[in-house]
Amino acid sequence: MLHSDSLVPHPYNRPASMAWLAGQFATPVFHDDTPSDRAALIAWLERRCRAMRAQGIAGAYHYDLPLHIELLRILAVEKAELAAMEIQSASPDAGWRRRRAA
Repeated sequence: MLHSDSLVPHPYNRPASMAWLAGQFATPVFHDDTPSDRAALIAWLERRCRAMRAQGIAGAYHYDLPLHIELLRILAVEKAELAAMEIQSASPDAGWRRRRAA
């Protein structure tokens, strides 16, 4: 059972969220910030949320609404951050920004 004190802190903190996910599920660790690893995490979260939704609809005794809500929150933030990364990398001046930051 998920307790309110074990939820991922708000606002979104990716390292804390990844540590929380690793503690809740026996999954590969998703610590890398690359777009491909974020896409893998998003795919995993979508599958997990879909399975949890089916459990909730079926009335499964082990369905955990707070856990489902937290996974949906992480999924939404990860999707938004991946979209922002893709937009930034597609920007015409993306190379200029990288050179200037270095």
